[in-house]
Formats: sequence, C-alpha cells, structure tokens
Amino acid sequence: MLHSVKKALILLLGFFIVLSQSVFAAPHKAILSYADLLNALSIGNEVRAIINLNNCTSSSTGGNTNAGMSGLNFTQFNQYEILVGQEKRSGVATSITMLVESSRFGHVYNYVRLRVFPDNSAVLTSQFLDPKTFALLSNTTFTCPLTVAGNQGGVNLYNLDG
Repeated sequence: MLHSVKKALILLLGFFIVLSQSVFAAPHKAILSYADLLNALSIGNEVRAIINLNNCTSSSTGGNTNAGMSGLNFTQFNQYEILVGQEKRSGVATSITMLVESSRFGHVYNYVRLRVFPDNSAVLTSQFLDPKTFALLSNTTFTCPLTVAGNQGGVNLYNLDG
C-alpha cells in the first residue's frame, strides 16, 4: 500500500513539473529585422526560421514550386558578403541537406539554403540532387520578405531563447 502511494505521488509530482514548464515557459520572441537576427545570433541564442512559401515568389528549373511551409534552424550559419547576381550583399546564411522523397524523382537529397539580407528580404534555395551521383535534378528559388512590424512576410524568424 505504501509503495503504491509513493508511486502515485511521484507520478503526480512529475505531472505538475511537466505542466508548470509548459504553463510558465516564455513564448518565443519574434525577430522583426535583420539587425535583431544578428543580435540574437551574436549572443548565441537559438534562432528558427519558418517559411510560408505562399508569401514568396518562385522561379524554378525543373523543380517543385508548390507552395507550402519549410523550417530551418540557424544552428550552423555564416555571416559574410554574398554574391547575388553581379552584386555583393551582406547576409546571413544557413543550410541543411536531407534525404526526401519526390513524386517526380523518387528519393533525392534536398539541399536547402536560406539567406537573409539587411533590407529584410530573404532567398530560399531548394535543390534536388541525385543521391548516387549528386547531379542537380532541379533548382527552385523562393524570394521572400521577412515578417516585420505589421507586415506578414514569407519568412518568420523566432528567437527561441528570448
């Protein structure tokens, strides 16, 4: 009997600990500018980008321009001057490669890169690569505005520590 009471109390205590963490956890803070992004990254905060492709314009060479949603964490990133066309622009970039299934190509590597620029714009590039040869199968680019004070953009940035 005493053992079952202890077990019930431990379970109840665990429930309250989990509940208190979700109730009292601070919500993620929206990052509303390139400057805020640099500030969050420079102090080591974790940043996540949620991209609503419906709010972006796309161009493609054999790729999928279907609207949807994508997410990237700025776990690994670089801030440097980026050559965009013939113009050098300062920016922050992060990328990821993952194995996905494409209805057109079957299993492919999906290389995804997000670049964010000081004018509060962003470019998301998605490339499908053959997993055996790494040959480029498709290339899709989405140009998106950041969500900034009152304007819903295609890229929403969140400071997960702020």
